[in-house]
Order: sequence, then structure tokens, then C-alpha cells
Amino acid sequence: MIRIRYSPGEVELEGTQISYLAIRNQIIRIANSDEIGASLESESGFDPAPYGQALIGLDIVKNKGPILAITKGDRLEISGSPEFLLVLASNLPWENTLRNLAEPYHIHFDAAGWPNEISVNSAEMVFSLTR
Repeated sequence: MIRIRYSPGEVELEGTQISYLAIRNQIIRIANSDEIGASLESESGFDPAPYGQALIGLDIVKNKGPILAITKGDRLEISGSPEFLLVLASNLPWENTLRNLAEPYHIHFDAAGWPNEISVNSAEMVFSLTR
């Protein structure tokens, strides 16, 4: 199960490769089907520090725009067109090649690095891999 931490402007998803693979598979299924979205629960009851809030779930929504990560209450909603949702899925740290890394691993997925794929109104996303 993933942990989701949020402070205004940035959201961190933290999980294992298996957690990210499950999210990736959900995103690919949504992007390639008539489904308009899916909801996933996340871990709760943990200290979100250094972020301000722990979120309790992730909603993936298919629409016609660039990727947009926003909070809705105590949940994270990530929306985007099928094409851009697939870009998101391909950037999640799920690959087996990451298994043997000695250092902690995380990536930033934001409009600065992906200006055509991610909305400037989106929170910066950080994907942290745990063992």
C-alpha cells in the first residue's frame, strides 16, 4: 500500500515496486478502456512530516487534458488524457532493475520537466521507492 503526503504545491507518493506496479496497471487499464477512472486506498495514520497532510486515497480520472494532480479533501486526484496517463504510468518506479539500488530512489514528475504533458496548475509529484 502506498503512502501519500501533501503540502501545497507538492505531493509525494511512497511505496514499494509492487505498489507502483499495481498503480501502473490501473492507469494503463483506464487509459486503454472505456473506464473513466478508478479509486485506490492508501495507508493512513502515519506522520506525514515533512509534508503537512497525509492523504487517504488516490483517484485516477481520464479526461482530455494534460496531467493534473490536485487534492480533493483528503484524497489525491490525478487526471489526464489517455496519452498523458500512459506517460505517467511509464514514469512510476516499478521496474525490477531498481530492486538492487543501494541508495534511496525517488523521481520528480512535474511541469518543469514535462511541460507538454503536465499542467502548470498541477502539484509537483514525487515518487519515492521503498524496499
